[in-house]
Amino acid sequence: MKAPSPVILAALLLLAHGAPSGAQKQARWACRGKTTLQIEKCFSAQLDREDEKLRQVSARVRTSIDTSARVLMDSAGAAWARYRNAQCMSVYQSYAGGSLAGLQLLTCKVALTQERLRALGYLYSMQ
Repeated sequence: MKAPSPVILAALLLLAHGAPSGAQKQARWACRGKTTLQIEKCFSAQLDREDEKLRQVSARVRTSIDTSARVLMDSAGAAWARYRNAQCMSVYQSYAGGSLAGLQLLTCKVALTQERLRALGYLYSMQ
């Protein structure tokens, strides 16, 4: 039997763990500021932290699985990164020309990264 494609696996993962909209709403409240620029700077730093956590968790998972599982995990991770970028660019585009476009892009990426971290923790019993 042929293994499902990484894109299908990523879609199933998202379906199994719910839509990111709730997480995105939660992520919005993590940063406060008086200007959009201040809030964007905070979310940019938060995205850097979430991306670093994702790298660390992925590295821990990779050491706990065999070579064939690593290859599949790497493929799924690359598919997920493409999904995150495409999804968040779609959100950004819907705000194009507005002052909130950049903020929406960042909150989308933070929310989806947090969802990915929760999914990896659940799927591989790691936190």
